[in-house]
Amino acid sequence: MQNRHQTLRANIRRMTLVFAMAGAASALGAPPVIYDLGTFFHGSESHATGVSRDGNWVTGYGNVVAAQTYHFAFRWSLSTGLVNLGTTTPGVNTVGSAISPNGTWIAGAVGSNFGRWSLSTGIQDKGLPVGNYQYGAASDISDDGTVMVGTCREQITANLRGYFWSSTGGFTILPYLGYDFNIGPNTIANGVSYDGQVIVGESTTTLEAHACTWTLPWYIMQDLGTLPGSMWSEAKAISTDKQVIVGHSFVVNKHRLFRYANSTMVDLGLASGGGAVAAAATNYDGKVIVGTGSPGHALYWSTNAGMNNLNSLMVQLGANMTGWQLLEATGVSDDGTTIVGTGVFNGNTRAFVIKGMPCPSVPIISFPPTARSICSAPGASATLSMGVDAPGDLSNLWSVESPPGSGVYEPITGPLFADASGQRFHASGWDGPDLTISDFVPAAGRKSVTILPSVANPCGQTFAPPVQVVRCSADLDCNEQVDDADFVIFVEAYNELFCPTSGDGSIAGCPSDLNNDAQVDDADFVVFVEAYNAMLCV
Repeated sequence: MQNRHQTLRANIRRMTLVFAMAGAASALGAPPVIYDLGTFFHGSESHATGVSRDGNWVTGYGNVVAAQTYHFAFRWSLSTGLVNLGTTTPGVNTVGSAISPNGTWIAGAVGSNFGRWSLSTGIQDKGLPVGNYQYGAASDISDDGTVMVGTCREQITANLRGYFWSSTGGFTILPYLGYDFNIGPNTIANGVSYDGQVIVGESTTTLEAHACTWTLPWYIMQDLGTLPGSMWSEAKAISTDKQVIVGHSFVVNKHRLFRYANSTMVDLGLASGGGAVAAAATNYDGKVIVGTGSPGHALYWSTNAGMNNLNSLMVQLGANMTGWQLLEATGVSDDGTTIVGTGVFNGNTRAFVIKGMPCPSVPIISFPPTARSICSAPGASATLSMGVDAPGDLSNLWSVESPPGSGVYEPITGPLFADASGQRFHASGWDGPDLTISDFVPAAGRKSVTILPSVANPCGQTFAPPVQVVRCSADLDCNEQVDDADFVIFVEAYNELFCPTSGDGSIAGCPSDLNNDAQVDDADFVVFVEAYNAMLCV
């Protein structure tokens, strides 16, 4: 058994190589690459504030220096470069703060008002909530662009108030946890879940302010509390899977990073060297957090690498950092391989994009395939399905133990699989999460084929346990069990004895002939009874 397990592990390693050859990214590949996003024409600086979930699109703002200096929102990709999104009115600044997964929606500000940009409408001034509010800006946007969240200021009291905006209902000022008589009621909305249903931020309580969430449709609030020894905390972002919230909490005169999951706030500590930290964004499952560390550096934390100065980490990973000082990291892609932010490049303030970061968010096979059976009816099939929870581009691979019992697995790469042992079948969906096998013929002396499912993303590869597809010839009605209904069918054929023939004398289909001798007799009955007593095919 030990040798068989060793063989399996060795062949799993070989399978990983197959994935790499097929184009699946390796978590241990080339060093990360940093891109300078440049500036607008007549511009001197740029700042990146957000990245799409797929890592392909970036937003932020840059300046244009003329008689006066103005700032304009931008949209960037490797193929388009830095695109100025303009403004609604000459002389009015615009800013991009967050961008949707495919880069079609951007939230931000138009002057002192909330702004939204789309491919179809261009940049739009969405105004302010009704009442005495000023200086508003959107901080995040839902995947479909119909929801934005952000913060504005009351004119008279100067209190900050978080808001929710929808394309159908307009603005809603968010409620607060409690009234602090020293500073009044304040709320800040920093992030929103991909579906626009959960908002994260900060609210005053009767004492100081706490990280909190608001859950639609009734804006139900949850106080996330603080780290031990703290009275103040702020939630900055929520993971795409909605299981992790990240932020910072003020402890002994310094902000400390926290990760909130399973109703528990975990202290992730201070920056390298003991400096304060501020979270900005997190990835699909909260395993990567980016932000700012003191003094003045971009911060990176992951479940694999822990807390790091992003500048130092890039050097450790072999990246060319000549001329760069990364000041803040403001966004991270779902798979964690792309990070955006602002730094200084050769003395100039520049937005940056880092591609090719290692990442811990390997696929999770949440629903592994289960054993299936195939009856003997012509065209009968069985489908193996797996549910996968993972960010980034996915590559599915299904492999066959070949020869049977060897622990060696060969990938299914086309519609027909056959090997020297005699096992063969037709396959469809071999490059997706659902593999269908039909016309299955097992190897001599065997009733099943063993399939090894796996899936990979840019962070790595995950295998599910091997699963069998069983040839169940006695399942005459093809419901994956041998029961009384099959017995009725078998008895009818048994009473006829000889299998029917076609005009040329060949057997015209005789599923009850379980030993393939052209008749249904006592020998077939023995085979049938054994299967009947077991009932389930698998």
